[in-house]
Amino acid sequence: MKDIEQPVTRINQIAYVLCAPPHSPFFTMLYISIRFLRFHHPDVKIYLLTDTSTFEQLGSRHSELREIIDVIIPVQNHYDGDFVKMSRHLKTSLTEYITGSFIYIDVDAFVVRPIDLLMDVSCDFAACQDGNCEPDQFILPEFETKPFVALGWAIPDGPYYNSGIMIVRSANAAQNLFSKWHELWKVASSKGHFKDQPPLNLTVRKVDIDVKLLPPRYNFLIGMYQGGAYLPHIVHVSTTNFEQRNDTIFHDLIRSIHSGNILKNESIEVISKSGYYWTDRKSIKNVMHSKKWSMLPEAIFGRFLRIFRT
Repeated sequence: MKDIEQPVTRINQIAYVLCAPPHSPFFTMLYISIRFLRFHHPDVKIYLLTDTSTFEQLGSRHSELREIIDVIIPVQNHYDGDFVKMSRHLKTSLTEYITGSFIYIDVDAFVVRPIDLLMDVSCDFAACQDGNCEPDQFILPEFETKPFVALGWAIPDGPYYNSGIMIVRSANAAQNLFSKWHELWKVASSKGHFKDQPPLNLTVRKVDIDVKLLPPRYNFLIGMYQGGAYLPHIVHVSTTNFEQRNDTIFHDLIRSIHSGNILKNESIEVISKSGYYWTDRKSIKNVMHSKKWSMLPEAIFGRFLRIFRT
């Protein structure tokens, strides 16, 4: 991993993308993500790229979001109302709508500690290794390899970047990266492959750009992997099978706020400081990964109870 240098100017712009049907929990995720972000960094300028249908919802059913977002950019949906395709379209073309340097954050990612390091990264583009591990330990999942195989793309060696958290510096190189990324995504989507990470990881190897790998604590993929679990700065939950899951406190929080409960700053502070973001407090594995040693006796006792009862 390269050393992270200090830049001349700090990044103060944060970008989100949201395209979703009216009753989607993604509105609530975005609201919670922004509230956590503003708790730790109240002065950032927040941008939201969205489609016109989602934009209309921000003026009625989800008006609270308008109060905490600085700039909302609605774009006509090019995909017959398909929100997933449109969100990927906007994500891969962020530099067309936002000028200057910015940090991109997925709506299901939550800042639980200050992210000053990300604001001070000096490079054209930076992201975390997918899987929260060292690049040589990462095994590309089958669902990520499909576009490469189908399109005849070479599966990349070295870091495989997760696009949930991205640092983008204002430079021609970054603009070229997004232009090529969007072009390759359109090629893949025309063949039925809509994931954005495969074309991103192909693109960073095709363009001349200074790319840096961020520590895993800045994109802790809690629903999938364990690396970065100790004092993470950004917790990134998995939305796969969201309605059937309650494995993290953020899944519970999203449901609570979505049902009409109020998110208080006191709750944000407590959750941020907790350092343990699973609902199962008796998981020895999770306690070990998060180094919450005070919870270990309870976890061990709980394990013995489970064994005894079976």
